[in-house]
Amino acid sequence: MNKLGANTWIWVSPLTDERLTQLAPRVRDMGFDVVELPIEQLGDWSPEHAAEVLTEHGLGASIAVAMAPGRELCGADAETVATTQAFLRECLDVAATVGAGAIAGPIYTSTGRTWRITPDERVALYAERSVGFAVGLLGLIFWVHRGPDFAVDVLVCTMAMIMGFVFMVITGSGVVYLSRQKPGGRAG
Repeated sequence: MNKLGANTWIWVSPLTDERLTQLAPRVRDMGFDVVELPIEQLGDWSPEHAAEVLTEHGLGASIAVAMAPGRELCGADAETVATTQAFLRECLDVAATVGAGAIAGPIYTSTGRTWRITPDERVALYAERSVGFAVGLLGLIFWVHRGPDFAVDVLVCTMAMIMGFVFMVITGSGVVYLSRQKPGGRAG
């Protein structure tokens, strides 16, 4: 049976240790099984404290990553991309500490960012970033999903990247969502 969760953004932003301590029993009493913990800025709340509070109340965890302005994995200079990658690695550490089975969010560019690029620029950006994205995604899969079937997940994800799929992996349930997108933004 699927677990039901609630993001703390329903009640508060940014999340703090004090607010999580107050919210956890309420979330449990409302019948939820999981609390989705948003990471807006690292350090807003303590992963160790969150793990203790959620365990105390019998709640699971998932993570939602907010990409603030300046967090970019595409269409940005190498330094910005490297800084964003470092931030996301720290988010993975937070997820591991709280025992999160999933990490969610549009984790490729800052929230609300729009920019125009030509079809040729899009193809060039896709080619430039796809290898790094595939390696990063495979690292995420290895990190979060260390179950007996992880080799199958890695194979599926690798093939999907090679074939040009853009996808999201929900590793806690073992479900892989794929969506076909060709360079240039046209569905395939």
